[in-house]
Amino acid sequence: VFGEQQARHWMAGSDGFGRTRALEGPAEKEIQEAPAHLAIVYSADGLITAYHNGLPYGKPYRSDGPVTFEAGKSQVLFGSRHSPPGGNKSLAGRIYRARLYDHALTAGEVAASAGAPANFVSDRELLAAMTESERQEWQNLQTEQAQSAGRLKALNQSRGLSSEWADLGHAMVNLKEFIFIR
Repeated sequence: VFGEQQARHWMAGSDGFGRTRALEGPAEKEIQEAPAHLAIVYSADGLITAYHNGLPYGKPYRSDGPVTFEAGKSQVLFGSRHSPPGGNKSLAGRIYRARLYDHALTAGEVAASAGAPANFVSDRELLAAMTESERQEWQNLQTEQAQSAGRLKALNQSRGLSSEWADLGHAMVNLKEFIFIR
């Protein structure tokens, strides 16, 4: 989870903060310039270790131990803090790659995962490569997109559609079947 208890800091989220402690890692400075690779490792003995861009982030801590999540009654969420979607529970960003493993990763496995390319080009890099007229067109399109998004949101709310669309989006992101990648 990003910035929920401490601005610009990552944390391992849990229901009702029952297993959540401050990681004491540094504040995120370049979150809008490039993607961040974040891994949270939950060991069988209750140790929770965080990694940022393949390196240890903050201080590991020990929780009360692993939690059992009952089949058919549990959800794994990417991009939403908790269910149901809505309010300020959604990530204001992009997820380029998400993985869920069936075992606690080693530091080497986390580093290898962080080294995989994300194929990301920042807005700053794109703008630097554009001509002045292209930059102006880009800015105009950004403004138009923001205005259209606002109009669409207002239209959906006036028609009472926001809940159905949120439910559909949540269902698509929160599929019940996962492929475990090693």
